[in-house]
Amino acid sequence: MKEQQVSLSGRDTDTLEFEAFDAFDARTETVELADGCIGQRHGGDGASAPSATDPWRTAPSPPEEMELFVPGRLCLLGEHSDWSGPLRKVNPDIAPGLTIVCGINYGLQARVHRLTESVLRVRSTTATEVLEVSLPLDDEEELARIAREGSFFSYAAGVAYIISTQFNVGGLSVDNYETTMPLRKGLSSSAAFCVLIARSFNIMYGLNMTPRGEMDIAFQGERLTPSQCGKMDQ
Repeated sequence: MKEQQVSLSGRDTDTLEFEAFDAFDARTETVELADGCIGQRHGGDGASAPSATDPWRTAPSPPEEMELFVPGRLCLLGEHSDWSGPLRKVNPDIAPGLTIVCGINYGLQARVHRLTESVLRVRSTTATEVLEVSLPLDDEEELARIAREGSFFSYAAGVAYIISTQFNVGGLSVDNYETTMPLRKGLSSSAAFCVLIARSFNIMYGLNMTPRGEMDIAFQGERLTPSQCGKMDQ
């Protein structure tokens, strides 16, 4: 099987990679851009149906395996204003949250593939240890319980809960075999992990979510955990 390389992000990042997504195209085609850059070309913004005359706007079957990269982010301004924004519902005098963020070149590298059994199998390699878990996708109560307990894999459980309650998906293996960003250092490693899980389901099962849709699923999943983040992190 031909290997497919893809570098994906919930946020813009200043790298040599061109990223574009299409709600109708779950497969990434690698194309050579100017100056030797490698890009993944998708068609359009998902606002219209695929065209039979445009080879870039086909809707092929989801890939069996894929390599993903999700970067962390750096907040330059407004660190706490995004999560305080919802308080405007009870106090309109609170100013709207304003932040300036940028993507970084460090993050989570993973190989993902579908499973026949209804589980989310996650393996995560950090700088100090390798952790593994198998989460039951057909047991929503258990997913919610694991999300609430605040363990290392609570983020994966939270996103899996949101995905399993909104979509008809099967099993998935996510092998986060390399983590190049430091954890718990304010670079949104937990949000990147949530985006990784959401994007893996989206691509491997052709859920047709836009990047914003993936980010919203990741946000909802993280909010099921003790982390009360704002949407800036995703």
